[in-house]
Amino acid sequence: MNRAAPCGLAALHAALAEARTGDVRSARQEIDRTPRDCTLCLRVRGDIDAAQKNWAGTAFWFEDSVRRAPSIPFAYADWGAMLLHNGDYDDAIAKFGVAHEKGPHFADPLEMWGEALMYVGRRDEAKEQFSLASHLDLNAADAAALARLVAAHA
Repeated sequence: MNRAAPCGLAALHAALAEARTGDVRSARQEIDRTPRDCTLCLRVRGDIDAAQKNWAGTAFWFEDSVRRAPSIPFAYADWGAMLLHNGDYDDAIAKFGVAHEKGPHFADPLEMWGEALMYVGRRDEAKEQFSLASHLDLNAADAAALARLVAAHA
């Protein structure tokens, strides 16, 4: 009997690393041992599909994560990032808006929301999102990335 293993961060990181280095078979074997009711595991399943450019699969897993934990912002942000990557700016903006509503101190959706707004020509709104993000507690890499975006679109 194939039972789900408890969700462990090491296993999730291993699965994601395997997918990103092209060993999708191993990634799937690793992630298939995790529970289907673990929202982080569902997000990693989506990331594994994204590594394969399986956008429908990616959306499926992010949607399942959102359905299971609608008050947590992370899957909304992941889903928005995937939509942004694929040029679906309006839907990405909507996901980032929900992510910000659910986690107002989570800077990533604000930064990506601003980026999506820039692509659709809504510069003033983008600057507002960048400004909001810049006032949150960012790590050095995120602060530098945000500064580059602001400088590029000032």
